[in-house]
Amino acid sequence: MSSAVSFSALSAVRKKDIEDLLSNGVIVDKGDYYEFEKNHRFSSPSYAAVIVLGRNVSGLTEWKCASLTLRDYEFEQNSALTAQC
Repeated sequence: MSSAVSFSALSAVRKKDIEDLLSNGVIVDKGDYYEFEKNHRFSSPSYAAVIVLGRNVSGLTEWKCASLTLRDYEFEQNSALTAQC
């Protein structure tokens, strides 16, 4: 997975997180983008999306699989669980 994150556009906190990911070998600098080398668990889907996209976003609407957002996927999963009870 690649991400064209502009390092200068990130806040100081995000820059520190990028630096930590780099120093831990989670991502590598490919020049004009970073690439994940290892799996990494973020504290939330939104923060993962912020790191990948380099801007403030909602992870619940940015992460998609087959046009289904994470928000819609979670809603469907919760609805299925509720129907079983």
